[in-house]
Amino acid sequence: MKYKYSTLVLGVILCLAAPSTIHAQASSPSPSGDWVPLNGRPADSPPAAGRQQKIDALNDAYRNGLLTRAEYEAKLQAINGGGSAPGRVNITDRTRWVEVMDPAWGIPAARFQIPADWNFDGILIRDPSCGLTPSIAWRISSPDGLYGAQMMPDFGSNWSNGQRSMEVLRRFHCKIMEPPSPEEFLQYVVPLVRPNPTLGPLEPTDDAQQFQGMIENYNRRSEAAFGVSQAQVGGAVRSRIQYTYRGHTMEENFAVRLQTFKHKGGYVGGPPVVNWFTTVNVRTIRAPKGQLEEVLKILSPMLWPGGYTPTPQWSQRFSQKLQADTNAAIAAQKVQADAAQAALNANHEAMMQAQNERFAAEQKVSAAQVEAMHRSAVAYTLYAGDNQLVRNPQTGVVSTVTNKYGSSVWQEDGTNNVLLQNPNDMNPNLYLRGTYTQLENLDPMRPF
Repeated sequence: MKYKYSTLVLGVILCLAAPSTIHAQASSPSPSGDWVPLNGRPADSPPAAGRQQKIDALNDAYRNGLLTRAEYEAKLQAINGGGSAPGRVNITDRTRWVEVMDPAWGIPAARFQIPADWNFDGILIRDPSCGLTPSIAWRISSPDGLYGAQMMPDFGSNWSNGQRSMEVLRRFHCKIMEPPSPEEFLQYVVPLVRPNPTLGPLEPTDDAQQFQGMIENYNRRSEAAFGVSQAQVGGAVRSRIQYTYRGHTMEENFAVRLQTFKHKGGYVGGPPVVNWFTTVNVRTIRAPKGQLEEVLKILSPMLWPGGYTPTPQWSQRFSQKLQADTNAAIAAQKVQADAAQAALNANHEAMMQAQNERFAAEQKVSAAQVEAMHRSAVAYTLYAGDNQLVRNPQTGVVSTVTNKYGSSVWQEDGTNNVLLQNPNDMNPNLYLRGTYTQLENLDPMRPF
């Protein structure tokens, strides 16, 4: 698989070849002010006094800007016998304490021992964009530059199978690449930071099993809390590489510790989206060929854990800040959620009011239509039966009277009976007697 990796600018900056002055502090020789032996290791025979004085003078001249880099390396090779590798490890027994300071908080982020006469550069890098957390980077080297160790800046990258997520990553200029395996990343990064290297076999680091256990614990917690399986993958691998530096064949233990975090997302109604975030830590220790094993035994106890893990004071401060940031984010999310809910409630109330008003209007129209249909039916029935709708104004009683053709209405003599009689049988001498009430005609198509 081919990966398009972003250039590791910070890694190249901290490459072993280029000295720089960056945020670092060499503290007192030890907490008590004394030089500390290297874990009780027997002292090697020191180099000849004259040779060491020449190296010290050469280092001073270079630091003071009296020599160019090329002049310095040429003179150093001459002092070391024309560039031939030393036959034994040339590391002093004395040590000093060094610190990587956090300029924002004014406290040491890392604190560990190095050989007393070695050079040291260190920095705390803060790049909160794209999910990166603060990382410690440093390098140490012997006066002749042949021995050294380095922890490179953490490398971070992102990937997603969702188009929207990728657009956001590009908008914020995040490093984008498909999640690599530890082996793939090691094979990629070595040629970027070392000149024409030859890689040895890839094998697990000494702490690979512990590193994998940390990943498995994270996955168990993630699955229990969020139901996400395999939320993190990764591993720790190393390779013994070789390259030529200052005329010497160098060996270097090049170790990569990689973690890729996976989380699921997406939008309501849309397809599921998976996002990946990869972070890589690179650590190295180098020596002239044939001396690496002894150098590892000397340097590893000094650098672990102080050089590779933050100080307790800084870790506590970072945890407090992380918790504060989390609380602030939760509070901000709550404010946004409350505002969104209030807007939804207001919109819902307005929508319900409009809906109720619309329903009432529709019901009113429907009732009027039903009423009109009813009155039309009544009017038609009256018309078909030749009836007239009337109302007694005194009693309010509504009734119907007929007006059929050829019929007459009269009151029977001596009674209150009103009779309907054929005109041919009507006695013209009869007439209505007594009192009567004039009835009101009603229009069946109008309310009454």
